[in-house]
Amino acid sequence: MNEKLAFAQKTRGLTNDEYRDIYRLEKLPSSYRHWLHLGFNLGSLGIVFLGNLVLIKKFQLSLIALFVLVMLIGNFAVYCIHRFPLHRRMKFWTFPFDSHTVEHHRFFTSDHITFKNSKDYYAIFFPSFVVAIFVFAIFPLFFYGSSFFLTIDQAHFFTSMSAGYFLLYEFVHWASHLQEDHFLMKLNWLKMMREHHRVHHNPKLMGKYNFTIVYPLMDILMGTKYKGILPADLAEDHAQNVEQNFRSLIETESLLHKKS
Repeated sequence: MNEKLAFAQKTRGLTNDEYRDIYRLEKLPSSYRHWLHLGFNLGSLGIVFLGNLVLIKKFQLSLIALFVLVMLIGNFAVYCIHRFPLHRRMKFWTFPFDSHTVEHHRFFTSDHITFKNSKDYYAIFFPSFVVAIFVFAIFPLFFYGSSFFLTIDQAHFFTSMSAGYFLLYEFVHWASHLQEDHFLMKLNWLKMMREHHRVHHNPKLMGKYNFTIVYPLMDILMGTKYKGILPADLAEDHAQNVEQNFRSLIETESLLHKKS
């Protein structure tokens, strides 16, 4: 049996507090240091963001249009990745679903959206190896790829804003797991996105609604922004969603095997 599914079934009947206790005991590495995790993630993304900005020799009005384009592409990319590999278990890319739906959504639910302390950052921020892939592979490809049809200044700006969007994502996602009375919630934008994200963490809605993080444009355009009454926050709904994803993948693989 898959290790993630086994852990999900093992913790199926636990309350949120009980699940968090066993998660911290069994899943949180004893060597975990939040300052090292955040230091690498935010520091490396910040270097890409600022480093490419300072390399721009001349700022022009065309960069404003490029900024808008990056914001639109970023919102679309987050929506697609969040809606599909993070909430649909795929055969050749299981890590996103296993870490996000199976664990992150069990740790944080709509009734238990806030973190307790900085060690819970392990369950909030992207793993550092994911950030490393972006910093050392994807962002350089963004620069060299875009330089074929953009000026060098525009390519630097495009790469900088892409890293900036990643930073913004990490910040808004973290803010979405803050206490409701936190001073940052005085900002209407963050308060709105916290509620948007809290609805997404309802176990019955998580695979269908509210996939955007920074602003809800794609959810509005795709009709996936939830407008109804929030269902009861039940761990059993989460368990059934997880098991259905595993079962669907197994059934698909079995069907393909029979056809071959």
